[in-house]
Amino acid sequence: MLSFQETLLPPQEADGGILKDFPLAMRDLLGESLPEGQNPKERITRSLDTRMELIECSVPRTEYVRAARRAKTLLCKAGVWEE
Repeated sequence: MLSFQETLLPPQEADGGILKDFPLAMRDLLGESLPEGQNPKERITRSLDTRMELIECSVPRTEYVRAARRAKTLLCKAGVWEE
C-alpha cells in the first residue's frame, strides 16, 4: 500500500538540462506542523548543490549515531554498560 510519495529531484528543463535550484512548498517541509496562518503553498527555493552538500555531511554522522546507539544497547544487555 502506498502511503507517501514525493518527487525528490527537480524536474528537467525544457531543453533537457537539470534545474540547479528548485522550490519546496512549506507544506512539504513542515507537513502537519505548519504554523497557523502560514500559506502551505508558499515556496522556498533551494540550491541542489547545497542540498547535496548537506546530505553528504549528515549521512556519515547519522550512521555514527545509529551505530553508537546499537553498541550501547548491546553492552547494556550484556551487563557491561550501566546507565
